[in-house]
Amino acid sequence: MGVRHFFKKMLRTLSHEHLIIYALLITILSVFVAQRSYSQEKNESVETSDAVQQKGTTFSYTPVLDKDGNIYIASCDGKLSAIDQNGDTKWYIQLADKINFGIIISPDDTLYFSSEETLYAISSNGVLKWIFNAENTIDPPSVLGNQGNVYIVTKKDDFLYAISPSGSMHWKVHINGDISSPPSVTADGSIYITTQDNMLYAINADGLLRWRRKIFSKKEEALSLTKTASSVVSDSLSQSKIKPIFKAQEQTTSQALKSSHVISEEAPSFSKENNKPLTTSFIASTQKGTVPLTVKFSDTSTGKIINRLWDFGDGSLISSEQYPVHTYSKPGNYNIRLIIKRTDCISTLIKQDYITVTKTSAANNREIMTDIQRKNNNTMPTLPLILNKYNDTNLSNNETILSIANAKN
Repeated sequence: MGVRHFFKKMLRTLSHEHLIIYALLITILSVFVAQRSYSQEKNESVETSDAVQQKGTTFSYTPVLDKDGNIYIASCDGKLSAIDQNGDTKWYIQLADKINFGIIISPDDTLYFSSEETLYAISSNGVLKWIFNAENTIDPPSVLGNQGNVYIVTKKDDFLYAISPSGSMHWKVHINGDISSPPSVTADGSIYITTQDNMLYAINADGLLRWRRKIFSKKEEALSLTKTASSVVSDSLSQSKIKPIFKAQEQTTSQALKSSHVISEEAPSFSKENNKPLTTSFIASTQKGTVPLTVKFSDTSTGKIINRLWDFGDGSLISSEQYPVHTYSKPGNYNIRLIIKRTDCISTLIKQDYITVTKTSAANNREIMTDIQRKNNNTMPTLPLILNKYNDTNLSNNETILSIANAKN
């Protein structure tokens, strides 16, 4: 009995210990599986995030407000929207080009934003004013000075540009070193800009270098750098075969567009990349008609086109579609402008008085009858006077009808 009792007790002890071991093993396995699942989920999340980044996400930049409280918002995928204080959309534009940074707004409510190498100026009602094409990608964000000039930086060649409110270039300055931040502009137009090697540049409003110094250095070292700044910059510029920074470079509006040409009719140009002929051209479904006149425009330009901008000449919103449809609601002769942006150039085609819109026949008749009634209410002219006027003067059709009508009365 004693031996049997001993073995039973030992078996119970072993079973209890086994249960504890089994429980520990199950706990460890559960923790391991949970960690593995979390790791897989995390990896999947990272992969999804990477995939989204590769595909590109759409996000909006910081809104800006004009003096009337209207809100203007740009997004990275080329959307522009104007919203009033009540939340209603004033206008909306979808460009075919991406936008580098958000919008900056001038005191006269001109909106400025950049896309790759191009600076855009758009009025507060969505009408394109001008575009300026730099020699390289614009980065960091543009800065607006008190004098109305816009200052842009190109990151690959480290140039600082001063662009006037009309779209012409005042000057450009080459900065030695990688520019690390947007320029700061004082009330008198002086510019301060830093580089990644901790150099601070002070540039006058006319583009002349005033001094440069090491940011984190002793006073004596800074003074020494200031004295030798001009010679150091000049030497580096001569080695890189770039025009001296001390010379302001003026540029007309057409040059500011970096156009290979601004043409009044279709003309070929050549791509710098492959030397193949390129054409900038467009046609319209109709060129003449009465109010309201709906016209379908077709961009027939050749070559690889990054972005296109239509200006229909009547102060309406710009369009970046290849086949835009536009309706003219007022009579007049309208100039049509098509701007084609390619990888290495921008071409602008302008057709003067391309669209002619006249009043409707009913409107013409009403105006004629009103004019007749107004004249009849006054002293009725005698028939000889009307005939003399008719015979002695070259009249338009409307005036001829008017004379005949009065003669009948």
